[in-house]
Amino acid sequence: MAFEGRRVLVVEDEFLVALTMIDFLEPLGCEVVGPAASLPVALELARSEPLDAAVLDMNIAGAMIWPVARALRRRRVPFVFLSAYCDLEVVSGPFAATPCLEKPLEQSRLLRHLHAMWDAPQRSSARLQSAPPSSAPSPRR
Repeated sequence: MAFEGRRVLVVEDEFLVALTMIDFLEPLGCEVVGPAASLPVALELARSEPLDAAVLDMNIAGAMIWPVARALRRRRVPFVFLSAYCDLEVVSGPFAATPCLEKPLEQSRLLRHLHAMWDAPQRSSARLQSAPPSSAPSPRR
């Protein structure tokens, strides 16, 4: 499946991990939204930007990512967690079935999850569920 033009929100507060995500996604043809390094910025992007998927660090500067995950779920934007906490059973309740990729990122695992998200028939275009973009420019690296 072609990834050309797919918009992926990256929420990550560690600069090198965010840079690794960008360096992985952009050559695939994805447009990276963010990266967002704070919960307020991530929440604004999750609510306002047209998105096809998201990769969310669970702990952003000491705050858990749940409000962003809820906003994405309401918009039917698929996402995966990227965290050092995957094996600690931190994820429960409504996000217990959400894929969690451990740090350091194994790019092949992320690639498989992106394929699975975008090949799902009910998610042929998450952008149809999008709100209009905000007037503020998206943060970039």
